[in-house]
Amino acid sequence: MRLRKVITIVGMLWCIPRASIADWGSHALRPNIKLYEPNQRAIIAWNESEEILLLSADIRASEKTQVLKVIPFPSEPEVKEGDMASFEKAITII
Repeated sequence: MRLRKVITIVGMLWCIPRASIADWGSHALRPNIKLYEPNQRAIIAWNESEEILLLSADIRASEKTQVLKVIPFPSEPEVKEGDMASFEKAITII
């Protein structure tokens, strides 16, 4: 089952023009939709054995659509929903 999902995702990515996936960013699932990422915030924490990435991106579209966000990681990450409080605390520290 997992192999089928991987093959499906690779097939979808293969259909997207190469120039649009150069940064492995966001991709609208409907053609001719323009996507904008006006803001992206990231915090990376590392303690010599574990790396934590907090990532937030504002995505806007020219029309209503579903979006596929692709981020290549070296292994399957553990994903948790966060909030903006981490970024607000980081700004206070800086």
